Amino acid sequence: MGVTGGARRAGAAGADAPWQLEAGTTWVADPLFAEAAYLRLAGAWRRGRLAVAPSALVAIDGDAQRGEVEARWRLRGAAPGAGVIASGTRLELRGDAFAIRRAGFAVVTGELGLRGRLDLGRVAPALDGAFGEAGVGLGLEVTRYDAGDLDATELVTARFGLGLYLGCGQGEALLWYEHRRDDLAGGLAAWRAAGFIGRAGLTGAWSLTPRWAIAAEVQAGSAWVTTLAVRRRGGAR
Repeated sequence: MGVTGGARRAGAAGADAPWQLEAGTTWVADPLFAEAAYLRLAGAWRRGRLAVAPSALVAIDGDAQRGEVEARWRLRGAAPGAGVIASGTRLELRGDAFAIRRAGFAVVTGELGLRGRLDLGRVAPALDGAFGEAGVGLGLEVTRYDAGDLDATELVTARFGLGLYLGCGQGEALLWYEHRRDDLAGGLAAWRAAGFIGRAGLTGAWSLTPRWAIAAEVQAGSAWVTTLAVRRRGGAR
C-alpha cells in the first residue's frame, strides 16, 4: 500500500520501451564554430538485458556531423515493457563510441564504464518519486587534424545527477553533471584552477500517449546545446 500510494502522490518509474525512434532538432551556441542548427535522428532497441542506441546529428547550416552508438548490458533492473514498474533502480555496463567532425579536425571517442540509478524512496519514504544517478568510465579520445597531426588522450569520466519521475510512468526529469569536455557542449574552464569543470545539463521526457512522447535537453559547457525531439515508442502492449 505504501508503494502504491507513493506512486500516485510523487510519480513512478515507467518501463523502457523495447524499441523507439526519435527525430528532432539541436541548436548549438558556440562562439568558435559557425554551425548552429542540427537535424537529430536517433533510435533504441532493447531485448532482455541488451540495449543498443545509435544517434546522428547533421548540421543544416554548415559542414559538421556527430554520430554515436551506445550499447548497454543491464546487470540489474526491470526488463523492457510497458506501463509503470515497481522500481526504476538499475545498474548497467555501457560501451559508447562517438565521432564529431568539424572544420579543421575530427574527434573519435570510445568509452567503457558503469552507470546506475537508485530510487531514493528506498533511502527515505519522503524521497519517494525521486532518483539519483551516478556513473564512471574510462575512455580514449583521438583527434585528427586536417593538417595531418594526430593526438590521443586517455579519459576518466564521471557523471552524477538527481531526478524526478513525472506522473505514473509518464516521464521524468533529470539534472546532471558530467566531467568531460570532448562533446559539442565542451567543458567550462575552472577559472583560476588548472583544468576544467565539465558540463551540466537538464534532460526531460513526457509521454503524450502510450506510443508518442516529447523530449528536451539543455547542456551548458563552453557552449550551449539545446535539443527538442519527438519519440515513437513501440514493441509492447
